[in-house]
Amino acid sequence: MTDSADPSNNDSSHSGPAADRAMLEVLHAVDGEPDDRCTRIALRGALDLDGVQAIEASFTAAVLARHRATIVDGSQLTFLSSLGISLLVSAGRTLRSRQKPLVLCELRPEIESMLRALRLETLMTIVATRADAEALVARVG
Repeated sequence: MTDSADPSNNDSSHSGPAADRAMLEVLHAVDGEPDDRCTRIALRGALDLDGVQAIEASFTAAVLARHRATIVDGSQLTFLSSLGISLLVSAGRTLRSRQKPLVLCELRPEIESMLRALRLETLMTIVATRADAEALVARVG
């Protein structure tokens, strides 16, 4: 499942060519094997107004429909607006109410710093690598 934003609005400073469109990929397998322990999502591009609008429904469905721990790989996330943060906070709150973790990994340093400054640790956990995220979910998920 992949969703992308409309590339026609490239006039903001963080938006680039079509390659920076927001995209969501739900990863259904690890090393080719299905895994029912958690949901894995890769975010790509800018989560600005257009990006959030493009992926919000798919992101919410992927996170909430499965009622499982969720790992979000942000290695290709180029920008995170307040709307993008709100999307993550909402998912984190819902998962927390179900006693499931939301784990973010592979974030760019500036995005990780911003999220840490907001002190959202009760709603989401930030780890350095996907291996760290997988280990955390194996322990608590």
